[in-house]
Amino acid sequence: RALFQRSEMGRVRALLHLGLSKPILLPYIKPPSKLQELVLHGYAIDWAHISYVFQTMAYILQNEMRLALADRRNLDAVKSLGDVLAMAQSISTQQWGYSIAENVVLDTISPLEKEMPQFSARDCLELEKMLQSFVLRPPDLSTGVTMILQHTLPLMREIQNATQRDPNNIRVLIEPTDDTRKWERVSKETYDYLLRNPAQCKPLIDKAVLLVLGYFRKMQQVTHLPPWQRKIQPWKANTRESQIASMLITDRMTSFFLMANRYRARVLLVGIHVKLRRYQLEYGSFPESLSVLKLSPLYLNPDTGKPFPYAKKQNGYELGTIK
Repeated sequence: RALFQRSEMGRVRALLHLGLSKPILLPYIKPPSKLQELVLHGYAIDWAHISYVFQTMAYILQNEMRLALADRRNLDAVKSLGDVLAMAQSISTQQWGYSIAENVVLDTISPLEKEMPQFSARDCLELEKMLQSFVLRPPDLSTGVTMILQHTLPLMREIQNATQRDPNNIRVLIEPTDDTRKWERVSKETYDYLLRNPAQCKPLIDKAVLLVLGYFRKMQQVTHLPPWQRKIQPWKANTRESQIASMLITDRMTSFFLMANRYRARVLLVGIHVKLRRYQLEYGSFPESLSVLKLSPLYLNPDTGKPFPYAKKQNGYELGTIK
């Protein structure tokens, strides 16, 4: 409270809200241009910095919301949450924005869920109205999948170019170390083969690129399905080229879809909490089941395609989440 009363903090908040009224574009980070940058995670450092900037912006909004909740200014808290969700929605489809958006939303929603029992019918109505635009607009994941592909292929080509310039570079790339554990997916047989035959790196990567392109085509088709029908096929790293391809994409796609589900689920769960609170205010108790609320199919659990688990308790209720 004391911090927010300082004049310089007032200027910071005014600038922040002015920025949030404009379109938000993440700065474009080029893939690493040198093998050393790839191995040393220079690319990841840039993204960590961008993530920190957006999380700091969200932290200010979160504290605005906490202060409003403490003062029982619930409508102001709802507005702060709306600002966070708008920022998260804007950056979620850009490059790696989903990971930033998910963290921002998870940190913001928790205090509001905790204070839901103090919300009036009017507060609930405003919060429902604000959430509705996010519930009705499922994110377009195809943009994120395309971004992952656009960053994966240049990395694979750089591996190829680096080993052509100096065959010893293959050792730098595939030799496992503490801070490059993802390269350990290359089997010892493939590792020894490439060290003995560095000239084979190019044809192997050519085959790996074809595997990656085929994999991404399948993933693009998956993005248009309901989230619970998106079956991410496990990557079969049973050949030399598939092991090389798996170094760059095995985790990225799976984590991308998991984050998308978690992000959407948290917004849906807040919407259900609000509807339960409104029901309690109108009827004096919580419903026996969620079916009483007549929820739209948009409120289904993104993991299962079924309603979220719900149980009425003596002093309230339990509402499940996603795995």
